[in-house]
Amino acid sequence: MLQGRSAELAVIDGVLADVVRGRPFVVTIGGDEGIGRTALLDAAVERASAAGARVLAGRGRAAGASPAFSGLLGLLRPFADRFDDLAGGEAADVVRRALALRSTTGDELSPVDVGVAVLRVIDGLAQTAPVVFAIDDADGMDPASSAALTFALAGLGRDAVGAFLTVASGAGAADSPWAAVATRELMLGPLGSRHLVAAVRHAVDCDERAAERCAEWSGGNPLLAIELARSLTDEERNGTEPLPAVPRPGLRAVERMREQLDGISEAARRAAVVVAAGATTVPLANAALQALGEAPGGVDAAEEAGIVRVTGGEIQFVHSLLQPLAYHLVAAASRRAAHRAIATALTEPRQAATRAWHLVESCAGPDEDAASALELVAADARRRGALNDAASTWDRAAALSPDPDDAGRRRRRSAEASLDAFDFDAALRLVDPQSPDPDDATLGLEAIERRDGAVAALAEGPVDPVVRADLLLASGRRADAGTTLESVGDLADDPLGAIVRVALDPGAAMPPAPDPRSSPRSRRAYRRWLAVAADRRLPIVEPSSVDELVAAAAVADTTAARALLERAMALVPTSASRIREDLAGRLEALAEPDATPSPVAMALDALTKAERRVAEAVANGLTNREVADQLFVSIKTVDFHLQAIYRKLTIRSRTELAVLLARRGETAPTDTRAGVTQ
Repeated sequence: MLQGRSAELAVIDGVLADVVRGRPFVVTIGGDEGIGRTALLDAAVERASAAGARVLAGRGRAAGASPAFSGLLGLLRPFADRFDDLAGGEAADVVRRALALRSTTGDELSPVDVGVAVLRVIDGLAQTAPVVFAIDDADGMDPASSAALTFALAGLGRDAVGAFLTVASGAGAADSPWAAVATRELMLGPLGSRHLVAAVRHAVDCDERAAERCAEWSGGNPLLAIELARSLTDEERNGTEPLPAVPRPGLRAVERMREQLDGISEAARRAAVVVAAGATTVPLANAALQALGEAPGGVDAAEEAGIVRVTGGEIQFVHSLLQPLAYHLVAAASRRAAHRAIATALTEPRQAATRAWHLVESCAGPDEDAASALELVAADARRRGALNDAASTWDRAAALSPDPDDAGRRRRRSAEASLDAFDFDAALRLVDPQSPDPDDATLGLEAIERRDGAVAALAEGPVDPVVRADLLLASGRRADAGTTLESVGDLADDPLGAIVRVALDPGAAMPPAPDPRSSPRSRRAYRRWLAVAADRRLPIVEPSSVDELVAAAAVADTTAARALLERAMALVPTSASRIREDLAGRLEALAEPDATPSPVAMALDALTKAERRVAEAVANGLTNREVADQLFVSIKTVDFHLQAIYRKLTIRSRTELAVLLARRGETAPTDTRAGVTQ
């Protein structure tokens, strides 16, 4: 029973009325744990269904244990046989490959490919009825699904599509991918006393005085108020004994659940452990219990004991706290055995990723079988366009590798996936540009180049001479690059050296494009090959992804960089506004400054228009998020411009930037929105 949320329900009714008229929405529902986010989401689902919308409901899980696109699969699987009609043959094929509903062999998908295809499926569904997503704990959805859905939601035009999402609050909430696409945020505050009392008395048999005291103790949190009421004795609840002066600790509810688990049969306990470990369907739980040598009937016993409920073959704990408590009922070795039993029971090809993760959880230390299984999962995730998932999976595989060489190889694959996902800090946590290992150093240098653009400084470091020549070339020092390359011997078998030599000799024949996947050095050589091809105005017929083109632009001269970024822009559909925004910012960073600069522009004559607007806003004391909101751009675009500002002005902080402006006798304007490139 939902209490005291009339204002929020009015917002929900309003956006549902608008979506029928082709006004899409994304409403995030935030607030403290127990404040009623799920209850409000349930109310939104009821209203959406009553309004005739098609509701696609889902729930986030722990991302580390969720295979790539598992969340999206749960939402779209009911329409799998209609993908061709909904999205067209090519887009339907992309969605099937991403969701592993068909073979994933062939060329790799990019996140853009998947996002566009998902958008087309959603748009197709919305042609016959409004589509409303309802995702509880959206922050727990696997990264690949989150990326595809946020991409699709950001690309909506006049579509009858909406989304209600419960999200975490507190530190880091602003960095949630859902925050970037939200059109409305509902932040649930404390409930008033009258509504709290009604909620407590609906859930717990107690008199009004006890309910009022629990409401007072809870600070407006309905879950806490209810748990406090349950922690009272029967006599305290019915008023025959006085209430305690101080509420009992919230752990009382946990103690009650522990007592409940302690009182169930051994068969029910074993079943509860297996379900807590991830066997969330009756057939899977029974198969895992059989692999453990348990007698049948454990799931039924757990249900009869009131620990779990079974609905349509799916098993859920009756209270979210029961899952971690049940999982830790047994020793670590027994928990690992439960995971191994679940892995044994997962025999279908489509369950390979889930099986691999359960193998991982069954390991007490390094294990090559588990690492090899994860490596296959990572490679499959990469082919399906789930770069972040691939990176984290390869990283875990590296940690499980008994052999140091295998660990290093897998760690580098993780770094490559992070680089291609534009997560440069993650890559630098995996590979060190100062490493004696040349492959690690090459990838580490790429991460710093693409993050900071510090090409000239990097060329002075202890790097391989061919890589140094490439760095010098990227910083415009062609003569120095040629001198460095002359000191190297035969370059016939070195793809990087060969293409750097071609870049330095305008008359040299263009070699075939190197395979960027064969090694970190070939990866770098491919970037230089793209830069040379762009510089020579050659048609780039090789299949180049957006991230490869952006990486190549980082080492190209201004004209070639612009051509590469323009090609990248051509690969991104107009619906992908945020990616296009980032590319537009990079292109504008290559533009010439104003011909007639203002007094502020005179102080910042090294900056482009976009960089000046960011500099002025930052000097006014705004945070990066506030700058993004004011300029109608993404936070990543602000970060990109700010790094360029620091580099061009040779400063390191916001304070130095503010001082520079102040010394020129100028203050930043109060409205910096004019002329922003969208």
